[in-house]
Amino acid sequence: MNALKARFSGVFDQLVVLAIIGVVWQLAYLAAGDIALASPLTTLNHIAGMIGSAAFWPNVWATMQPFAIALAAEIAVGVVIGAALGVNRLANEVFEPLLVGFYALPKVLFYPVIVLSIGIGQMSEVVFAFLGGVFPVALFTMAAVRTLKPIYMRTARSLRLSLWQRIWSVAIPAVLPEIFSGIRIAYGATLLGVLLYEMFGSKSGLGNLLMSAIAVNRVAETLSIAVLLAIFAGATNWVLLVVDRRLHARR
Repeated sequence: MNALKARFSGVFDQLVVLAIIGVVWQLAYLAAGDIALASPLTTLNHIAGMIGSAAFWPNVWATMQPFAIALAAEIAVGVVIGAALGVNRLANEVFEPLLVGFYALPKVLFYPVIVLSIGIGQMSEVVFAFLGGVFPVALFTMAAVRTLKPIYMRTARSLRLSLWQRIWSVAIPAVLPEIFSGIRIAYGATLLGVLLYEMFGSKSGLGNLLMSAIAVNRVAETLSIAVLLAIFAGATNWVLLVVDRRLHARR
């Protein structure tokens, strides 16, 4: 009963926040006018028209394909790098500051290097997005492996588990919650990287649509794309956050 009440309270709070956003948006529209802003109703109507348009979905695919490739590559490479550095104390102390430094750099600095090296296309888009998300995955994996309690592995050895059984049954469940937290952060960074690349170096994708709408001051289209991206990012991040919390609770 308490759990149901808490869930209902959370949904109610979210609805209140959405209502407040809608009211503030409408008031801002009344103050700024059609030139600077579209009303919430106009934006929703435009979103419905975009979703029903056959020309819209190829741009969605053009964004989601490199996004999925980059995210998968980040997870694979980041976990391998993080695990390798986490088990070696010296390597951890040497490379962790470098990874943190690269993570802190604005990724747009790499854009001209990537374009000049690879050229404009999907491959350079994937590489640009990959650089935005691989560092949090590697850092969180490294921290998870480094802080893995030795008692876990000692207990597994005392039970005469094989190396593979120790890794699969003990090590991976222990470090998975922290790794997933890194993946959740990388998810948002990767999506942002794809959109930034498309805004300046692509002829398709949602980022390109957004930049084209901004360039000719199509206010309703600009807001519609921004709202769709916000809904997609918010919904997927909420799902990832729920999974993240459950993994930490199970551990």
